[in-house]
Amino acid sequence: MTATLASAEVLATAWPDRIADAASASYPVLIIAVLLGAIVPVIPTGAAVSAAAVLAVHNGGVSLIEVIALAAVSAWLGDCVVYALFRWGRRGVTRFIARHPVDTPEASAKLEETRRRLTENGTQVLVVSRLIPGGRLPTMFAASAIRYPWSRYVTGAGVAALVWAIAYAVMGLLGGSLFSNPLVGIAVTVIATLLVSLVARYVQKWLANRQAARESSAADPVG
Repeated sequence: MTATLASAEVLATAWPDRIADAASASYPVLIIAVLLGAIVPVIPTGAAVSAAAVLAVHNGGVSLIEVIALAAVSAWLGDCVVYALFRWGRRGVTRFIARHPVDTPEASAKLEETRRRLTENGTQVLVVSRLIPGGRLPTMFAASAIRYPWSRYVTGAGVAALVWAIAYAVMGLLGGSLFSNPLVGIAVTVIATLLVSLVARYVQKWLANRQAARESSAADPVG
């Protein structure tokens, strides 16, 4: 019991210095994480934004407005790079980044539907695709397939990146305000962000499988 109290006291007295160290590196880490995560979708970019927002809540030398601005610009630049690769890169590069089949009937149908929605309301589609886990790359691939105009893509991607950055910053704002210790707020917020992404992906997969089962039943009434 004494050892536990001593450890808690050490943590309580040490976290201001740790927060200062984290704040000094937060902007470079945020920019690199979001930029690379937009190009290679394995980095939890939303968690990085939320963690930086927690520091801003606790006045850790980080500004919430700057966090949103840097995250939005980094995400926008990364999206433009990926879109350029989809538009002008070799087919092997496109397949590697997209990581989803493009030659199956189901993929072709989804591609055609995305093309239609992009033609009707491109900016809205880009915003929604960036907020939905796993929705960004297929939408960008479809946009490149129909040769969606660069001018419209740059504008729509900018709006999407800003909305995305604000959404994850708000998550960090809410998480950081619940805990007096910023380190605990960062840990909880990052875990919550990752869990939300995992749950969203699971729900999307479940809905897709359910839709596929319905279509299969409709196509084969005897079965």
